[in-house]
Parts: sequence; C-alpha cells; structure tokens
Amino acid sequence: MKKILFIVMILGLSVMGQAQTIATKGLEVGTKAIPVTLTTLELKTLKGVTTSSTLATQLDAKANKADTIPFSSAMNFDDDQLRQLQLAGSKVYSRTVGASIYNYSGVTLLDNNLIVAKLVNRNYAHLIDTVLYTQHTAANMTYDQENRIGLYSRASNGTYSLVASIANDNTLYNASSGTTVTKVFSPGYTAASNEDLYIGFLMNYSAVTAAPGIVGVNAASYSWISNLVGWTKPIIARLAAQNTLPPSFSEASLTTFGSCTLVLVK
Repeated sequence: MKKILFIVMILGLSVMGQAQTIATKGLEVGTKAIPVTLTTLELKTLKGVTTSSTLATQLDAKANKADTIPFSSAMNFDDDQLRQLQLAGSKVYSRTVGASIYNYSGVTLLDNNLIVAKLVNRNYAHLIDTVLYTQHTAANMTYDQENRIGLYSRASNGTYSLVASIANDNTLYNASSGTTVTKVFSPGYTAASNEDLYIGFLMNYSAVTAAPGIVGVNAASYSWISNLVGWTKPIIARLAAQNTLPPSFSEASLTTFGSCTLVLVK
C-alpha cells in the first residue's frame, strides 16, 4: 500500500510540474515560449488564412503594411462605429460602407434601376430581419412594376443571390423628408460570420416629377473609396433595367453609381 501511494504522489507532482496548455497549444503558460507559428485552426480569425504561417506575417498582411496603415485602422473603422452603437444598447448589426453614421451629408437619389450597396462584414453570425434608413426626398412619381428592398449575398465568384426581401410596395419611397423608414424582411436571413452582403433598392416608375432620395453621401464615393483601398468588388453599384427584384445576377453586369447610401440592418 505504501509503494502504491508513493507512485501516485510522484505522478501527481509530475503533472503539476508540466506547462499548462490553452486551446490547441497555440499558447502555453509555464517555461515554454509562445510559438512563432500557429496552425490554420488557430489563425482562422485572420481573414484569408489557408496554411500555417508566422504570426508576424499574418499581422503584417492584415495591416496592409506596404501602405503604412496601422493595424488598428486596418481592422475596419466601420466596425468601431457599430460597436459603439451596440455598447449603447442598439441592436444594429451592420451598415453600408462609405457613409459615416456620425458625419453624413447629402442624398442618394435612387433611379429607375436596382441599386446595391455593400454592408460592413461582421465577424459573427446574426439573424437579419430589419432595414432602417432616413428618407431625404419623398417620391413624386407614378409607380410601375415592382418597388422592393432585397438583401443579397455575394459569392467569391461574383454571383449575387437574393436571400431576403420585402414584398412589392407601391408607396415604398413616399415617406416625407427626415422620416426614419423601417422595413422588415419576412422571413429574415441568418448571415454567416464575415459573409459578403449587399442591400438592394429596386425602383420602377412610368412617370416621375421628383425622384426619391435617402440620406447618404452625394459624392463619387464608389470610385474614391475603391481606389483608396484597392477593392475590386463594388461598394455601391447599379443593375439597369430590372422590372422585378432579380433572384441572382453577376458582378459583371453591374455599373458604377456615384453616391453612397446610409442604411442600417439589424
């Protein structure tokens, strides 16, 4: 009995003396140093990682070091604005790229087409069922065909697929100036982490006196921002001659559109 107890005590001391591991041993507390390489699993939160690489290389790539952009800025300023809203109790999940929540001016005038605007990628999944925006200019027009709002998911090959929408509404753009407009998707759509999403505004009329506008930035934001960050995907774009909300379309069919909307989804 004494021999067995002695062996157990030795084994217990041996285990206590080992370095304790965290997760998949990407970090070990004790005498061992933090490893200079991490596995693909451990680097999964760094976008675009497919093979194991040094942490320094991954951070430099994420920070776009060649353009001397600090790592904190490269993560996405838009996310900071959304986090501030969420910490204050807002249920907002994402918003369109290009127009600041706190510093916007101007109007995005919609036209007789489908306008699609990029939503900020978020790093967690979420059920999206509500769209919010502010009407800048009320429509004075004769509605025709369909007038709807849709949510599109963009695949890596540049195909956009409709994943949620509101029903046809021939009063959709009639709200008076300054009105906050809320529309609900039925059913909603559960967005995956870092999914590429776009919000689409479809408008059709047979006659128009005044085109409707929503709050945004009335500048050549698409070209300016795309050139600044080197994106090949559109920030906001136009799909011409759509009588109904298309179930899918290719990026090659889009043309540039000159202003950015300010739209929130939750």
